[in-house]
Amino acid sequence: MDEPTLLTQRALPHLSVLAEQIGPRPAGSPAEQQARAYVADCMSRWGYRCERQGLLFAALPRVFPTNLLAGAALLCSGWLLVEFPWLAISLPLIFALLPQGTRWLARNRQSNQASENLFCRPGGQETTGIHLVLCAHLDSAPASRLTSRWLRRLESRRMDIVQRTVVLLAAAALLQVLGVALPAWLLVALAGIGSLAGVAWLLLETWGRESSRGAHSPGAHDNASGVSVLLALAEHYAAHPPGKLQIGFLFTTAEETGGHGARAFAATLPRSAPQPQFLVLDMVGAGEVLRWVSKDGLFLPLRSSARLNQIIQQVNPQVRELWYTLRSGDHAAFLEHGLQATALQTSGSLQAELAYHSPDDTLAVIEPPALQMTITTIMQMIAVLASELQE
Repeated sequence: MDEPTLLTQRALPHLSVLAEQIGPRPAGSPAEQQARAYVADCMSRWGYRCERQGLLFAALPRVFPTNLLAGAALLCSGWLLVEFPWLAISLPLIFALLPQGTRWLARNRQSNQASENLFCRPGGQETTGIHLVLCAHLDSAPASRLTSRWLRRLESRRMDIVQRTVVLLAAAALLQVLGVALPAWLLVALAGIGSLAGVAWLLLETWGRESSRGAHSPGAHDNASGVSVLLALAEHYAAHPPGKLQIGFLFTTAEETGGHGARAFAATLPRSAPQPQFLVLDMVGAGEVLRWVSKDGLFLPLRSSARLNQIIQQVNPQVRELWYTLRSGDHAAFLEHGLQATALQTSGSLQAELAYHSPDDTLAVIEPPALQMTITTIMQMIAVLASELQE
């Protein structure tokens, strides 16, 4: 049996413990503490020195006011095409900026809840001597309680649907500004489309979020998969050190609340010392395509490490690029601090996509070949980095 296959088999029991035995792991909760203790116990048994880093984070609000304002603008814009067309013309920009604006608000809310990161390094090795940090977040996300598969799919595609709607409304409004008179029936139809989209958006933001209040996902794919891959790799490299390459393992908290754990860790790194490189694993448990995150954000995007991405593509030519415009991850925190970082994610599983941030993100969505594909790529990447240090 080859090493990636063996490591995949070792990862699965960890995944079961995290997603099934422990289950939902909100940041700062007793369940997340239990998951952290489990990981620390494993890493200590394999000879790693583990350190906990306490930090404060801000829980997600019930509703983001920016999302409510955007929905209200969409609701009204269709009926104001003639009287105030500039509202509809501005909609594409509003919804393009919305994900980044919402993430900024989440990251900068007042922090008043406590949790911990867990950083593990080879015994006797100082943090400043680490060359590569493999990172995955322990916490799991608030869970939507939408039970209908159709509604779940609508929720997962709502931004795509809204973006097409606002472009349609903006185009009609622009024609109005240019003096092109649109038929009355078309104006009514456009107003109806905008109203329907706006009402659906507001319902998902208010009723949808309120109905899921207090519920959290078991987080098998997002992100027990990433944690389990790290544990399998840590056990392997404890027994088979990769030459001079020193690898640290970072298990962050509060990723789902805005990357607070990763930001806290990045802030502790001394600017004067040589900085490690970061590889973040998030949602690597399902799908047949492995992706590397090239950019984060639509406007002035953060660009991930060109060198690390080059190595990933070198060892796995089948890997595909991914540009985060709606989501983000811990890699963004490291990039904002000027560190070399990139991230891996698998995709291609409709079941896993529909289970995203829901009670259905269980072991049922996990596909071992996705874990093995990720493990194989990382091991080959580590071999390249280790060989460079030998030269």
